Amino acid sequence: MKTEEVLAALDRERAYQRKIGMKAKSVGEELFLIGYYVDSARVGWVKSNGAVGRRGVRQYHTCMNDLRRIAANAVRIMEQHGVGDEK
Repeated sequence: MKTEEVLAALDRERAYQRKIGMKAKSVGEELFLIGYYVDSARVGWVKSNGAVGRRGVRQYHTCMNDLRRIAANAVRIMEQHGVGDEK
């Protein structure tokens, strides 16, 4: 998948987040939410068993959806609180 496709998927996820009215949160609250999705992605990955069989494939896609949410939430944090010093 090309970087442009990944960024487009993040743009769609951010548009969805805005549509459902996700409220601004503190950095700590945002990190807690990201942690929730990280835990969910880990479970999905373990349950996917390398994406073997029908259930494994479904869990793999759940894991990848969680990764998209993690990235979009990280973008939202930087939109709200800045990107920090790049040095």
